[in-house]
Amino acid sequence: EDELRARYQVLGSLVGRDEALILVEGEPLLLAMQEQNLIASWKALLKVAGGDAAAALRVAQKNPGCLICNAADMEGKTLGEFEAAANAIDSMRPVTDKLRELGPEGVAAGAVALGVAALGSFAARAANRAAAVETGKDRKTRQSPLRVSEVRDGAQRVVFKSTRMSEED
Repeated sequence: EDELRARYQVLGSLVGRDEALILVEGEPLLLAMQEQNLIASWKALLKVAGGDAAAALRVAQKNPGCLICNAADMEGKTLGEFEAAANAIDSMRPVTDKLRELGPEGVAAGAVALGVAALGSFAARAANRAAAVETGKDRKTRQSPLRVSEVRDGAQRVVFKSTRMSEED
C-alpha cells in the first residue's frame, strides 16, 4: 500500500493530483510501474509534445496506457501519432468499458463480434468484386459460365471460368 501511495504521489507531482487520479482510473497499471520508469515515460511524452505539458496531458487523459510504454520506444514518434492513437482508443472506450463490465464473457463476445464483422467485410468485398467481374465492370477479368451443376435441396450453382482480357477487348 505504501508503494502504491508513493507511485501515485510521483504521478501527481508530474501531472497534478486530480489529473493523476483520472489517469489511474483509466489505467490502474500505472501504479504497478516503478517510479523511475513512470517519470521517464512522462518526460518522453513531454519531449514528443515539444515540451507542451498541456498537449502531453491531453494525450495521456485519452490514453493513459501510453505512459506504460518504455520511454525509449517513444523516441522518433510524433505528437500526431500519439494523438491519433489516443483518439482511436478514446472513441472505443464506451464499448470496451461495457465489455469489461460483462467480464470475461463480454470480452469474448466482443472478440467474436469483431471477427464476424471482419469476415463480413471480406465477404462483401469478394461479392462486390465478383459482381464487377460478372457484369463486365471489371476491365481486367471477364468470366463466362462454364457449367451449371445441381447441388442439394434443388439449389443450382453456376461455376465460372475466368479469362484475362486482352488489350484489344
